[in-house]
Amino acid sequence: MKKWLLRLETISDYFARIGGGMLLLCALSIVVEVLLRKFANYSIEGIDEYAGYALSIGVAVSLPYAVLKRANIRVDAVYNLLSEKSSAILDWLSALSMALFAGFLVYSSYDVFSSSLRFDATSNTPLSTPLWIPQAIWFFGFALFLITSLVISLLATFYLCKGKMVEIKELVGGKSIQDELEEEIQNKNRLI
Repeated sequence: MKKWLLRLETISDYFARIGGGMLLLCALSIVVEVLLRKFANYSIEGIDEYAGYALSIGVAVSLPYAVLKRANIRVDAVYNLLSEKSSAILDWLSALSMALFAGFLVYSSYDVFSSSLRFDATSNTPLSTPLWIPQAIWFFGFALFLITSLVISLLATFYLCKGKMVEIKELVGGKSIQDELEEEIQNKNRLI
């Protein structure tokens, strides 16, 4: 199971970079669009449409990375007061909830994708983009998110059955201030 997790980390890192690059390209193209409109009275057709596709795809393909790096937002006011076992059970429940949510996203995005493909739907813009193309990539990102969430949930369930509460926290739990500080120090040292 840990081998799957390592492979997923490699894959998610790759797609998070692609997602980040898409968002950066999107932002740059919007800046160019605004400057062209302001100074040349010219507009690039379709920038807003493709920026929307880039945003939705960028988020979808980056979700597995966020889950694996434990970068999701948590409200931990009570969590930090709980015992190790209680917090591990909450972490396990959060992993199962994440997998359930990912399953809903996959189901819904597949429904949208398959409908667009079946009806040969296109965007209602002058570009008439076949909608199944960005929706297929969007669906793929959510499917990768589901696979990642399922592997994490299974591993967390295994750890719970074995009584390995510390491992659950390391896999799924929120990062402590100390964890975040150590991560920042490592990132700084890598840059130097």
